[in-house]
Amino acid sequence: MSAAPKHPDLCWEDFVPQRVFPLGTVTMGREEIIEFARSWDPQGFHLNPAAASEIGLEDVIASGIHTLCICSRAIVTELLGRTDNLPGPEAERLRWPHPVYPGDRIEISYRPTSRRRTRSRPDRGLVLGVLEAINQNGDVVLEMKLKSFIKLRD
Repeated sequence: MSAAPKHPDLCWEDFVPQRVFPLGTVTMGREEIIEFARSWDPQGFHLNPAAASEIGLEDVIASGIHTLCICSRAIVTELLGRTDNLPGPEAERLRWPHPVYPGDRIEISYRPTSRRRTRSRPDRGLVLGVLEAINQNGDVVLEMKLKSFIKLRD
């Protein structure tokens, strides 16, 4: 994933509902999954294949927080960093419907679902959208609704 450009090239007007913004693809490595878990979410099924097997998993799985961090970086570097965005007021309905295993290749995307100009600040608009990560089998591994404030072009 690349760093954000110095001059924004996207504005509120570009966030048309149902437009899909591809944010990149990440392959999850075993050591990366275990290292993240050691530091931030040291549950057995993230650290040890035997512990994962005991609860019916095929292998260790990535922490949902790990998957969220990867998706957060993707949306910031590949999309929000290309805008004059302001701190977002809300994220909701974070879901992890399927686990992420070592070797999984996840594609990350963002899709605006609606937008409106703000009443109190005429230079910006509010965009509602869905951040999503899908593995190589077509399974959704992360889905989250986001609200973002983004400056208007004019």
